[in-house]
Amino acid sequence: MDKELKNWYAKIGDARQRIEGYVRRTPLIAASPVKQELGRDWFLYLKLENLQIAGSFKARGATNKLMSIWNSEQERANLKGVGDGFGR
Repeated sequence: MDKELKNWYAKIGDARQRIEGYVRRTPLIAASPVKQELGRDWFLYLKLENLQIAGSFKARGATNKLMSIWNSEQERANLKGVGDGFGR
């Protein structure tokens, strides 16, 4: 694996750790009916971000961004309190 790809995977791992406990884990499912309809040997997966409280992927990205710029535990605790009502 080249250095750029390793760096990309590291960033994904960092983001995952930052948002853990703040957003729901959502399933990744194979879209077999769509694959059959296309008639090809493609792999198509759907990430069900509609199962987030707000119904979109935005909670994941916004939480990651805020957590990446805020350092103190107190600031993170404040974010948790605000995030609990996100999208309601």
